[in-house]
Amino acid sequence: MNNNDKPVAFRLRLGLKRFTENSFRAAIWGDASRMSYEEVALALVWAMVVGYWILNQVIGCALLWILFSYPGAPLSGTLWDALFLSTSAFHNAGLTTLAHIPVEAAPVLLVLMYLIIAGNTWFPIFLRIVATLVLRSTKDPVRAHALRLLLHDPRHCYTSLPMTSY
Repeated sequence: MNNNDKPVAFRLRLGLKRFTENSFRAAIWGDASRMSYEEVALALVWAMVVGYWILNQVIGCALLWILFSYPGAPLSGTLWDALFLSTSAFHNAGLTTLAHIPVEAAPVLLVLMYLIIAGNTWFPIFLRIVATLVLRSTKDPVRAHALRLLLHDPRHCYTSLPMTSY
């Protein structure tokens, strides 16, 4: 078995220099026609995971800060409290800077519930949904083929993406 028959993550670990910073940019934003489908899929997985991680935490922090700071809110907190609580919920750490969260603060609990579910619990399911949405919205045939490869055989590039049939 030569190196080209092995999964792309294994080939990258061997130190093959094909997957450089420029080819990574090309896989996401530029012309990916000169790259293998595995390399494009790996770059797209990286972009989807990092985007998912940042977007969920920023939205969660913003929602919590809004819920903490509107007049008459049953729970008061600072931007630091919102950031700490959203990050803790997203990573299922269970930590808080607040003494208690009353039942009247149901919107805060709903945001925390979403962050807990979106963080680690249903992350593979949400990532598969994101990959399907990106596949439906892309017009580039190389990226579309790479995403179909990723959705059909996800363990080839990323172990946290669930398979549809076993």
